[in-house]
Amino acid sequence: MADYQYPTFMPPAFDILAFDLCTKYFPASTKLNINDYDMSARYRDQTRNLLSRGKKIDLQGLQMHLFNPEQCARIAAGVSDEQAPWAVRKNLVTVDAGLPQVMSELTITSAGEGLRGEAIQSVIAHNLYRLWFSRPQMQGITWWNSVDECGAPGEPSISGVCRRDLSPKLVYHTLKHLVNEAWRTSLTSTAGEGGALSFRGFKGTYAIEWEDAEGKHKRSFDLN
Repeated sequence: MADYQYPTFMPPAFDILAFDLCTKYFPASTKLNINDYDMSARYRDQTRNLLSRGKKIDLQGLQMHLFNPEQCARIAAGVSDEQAPWAVRKNLVTVDAGLPQVMSELTITSAGEGLRGEAIQSVIAHNLYRLWFSRPQMQGITWWNSVDECGAPGEPSISGVCRRDLSPKLVYHTLKHLVNEAWRTSLTSTAGEGGALSFRGFKGTYAIEWEDAEGKHKRSFDLN
């Protein structure tokens, strides 16, 4: 954009300098995240260039912003393929530099005031979250401006997962269902021969309880 000031106030090779300073002053255990809105091969090449120079980058941060309520309304009406799942997947592949990825900034605004606008926001979020969750590289998603009317000037006022009074919107319940129910493994079963039990589950920490001839037992384990 014409009003960007990067060439006038950023030093040459500022990205290299930034990671050098982080490596110098932060503990080695610190996770360093590169982050950009550019979903083109330029971002992939920039990340690869930094890695080839030995810079410590643990995560590749990605952004997706649907700031305009009209954008979401057009998507719901089927007259726009902006941020359609196939397009989002293509972008994720294009920028892939071989690092774990995170959605470091995400905006999906309601398509107008009222329940219909909130319902559209909820459906779009549901579809995109499932796409991101399906990628082994994806490590996390950060929702930008989680409460309505709390964004920076110029950002949408109805893009939160909660309304201004902190009451949950439809998208809040949708995401809660995905995280706490759809993507959580819960089962009750009887062990087979030798006490063996096989199951297919999501990654994470499991709490298990079982009962045998010696009584009841509890244990936890990690599935990574």
